[in-house]
Amino acid sequence: MKKSLSAAVSGLAAALSLAVMCASGLFYGLTYAVPMLLGIIVVSIRKTFSLFAAWSVYAAVSILSLILAPEKEAVLFYILFFGWYPIIRPSLSKLRPALISVFIKIVLYNTAVFLAELAAVSIFGIPFFEDGNFSAVMLAVFAVLMNILFLLYEILLKYYTAFYEKKLEKQLLKIFKK
Repeated sequence: MKKSLSAAVSGLAAALSLAVMCASGLFYGLTYAVPMLLGIIVVSIRKTFSLFAAWSVYAAVSILSLILAPEKEAVLFYILFFGWYPIIRPSLSKLRPALISVFIKIVLYNTAVFLAELAAVSIFGIPFFEDGNFSAVMLAVFAVLMNILFLLYEILLKYYTAFYEKKLEKQLLKIFKK
C-alpha cells in the first residue's frame, strides 16, 4: 500500500480521534469511554496499515489532546494506557504461559490508572472524588471497578479485532484497492 495513503488515513484517524477527545468533556462518563474508543481506532490503523502508522496516530493524538482537549483526565488515560496498549496487545497476548500475559496486562493497566489519577490530582488539580473526601473503601471499590472495566475492554478488543479482520478490513481494502 502506498505510504501516502497510509499517511492520509492515519491523519484522518488522528483528526477524528482529536475531535472525539475534545468532545469527551461533554459528559463525565466519557472520561473513561472516549480513550477506550480511540484505542479501537488505533487497532484498525495497526491492522490495516502498519505499526508505525498506529504509533504515529497515538503520538499525534496524545500531543494535540494534551494541548487542546478540555478533559485532561481522559487525555491522561489515553496517553498512559488506552492509546498505546492496543498497539502492543498482540505481542503481550503471545506470551506463554497465558497467566504471565494476563498478569503483565493487569500490572500495566493498574500502573497506568495509578499514574493517570496521580497526575490528574497533582498536575491538573482534578479532585479524585468530586467532594474531595474519600475513604479506603471508596478507593478499593474504585480499583475493583477499574479492573472490571479493563477486563471488559480486553473482551471488547478481542471481539472487535476478530470482527475487524473478518468483515471490516476486507471492505476497507476494497475501498483502498490494496
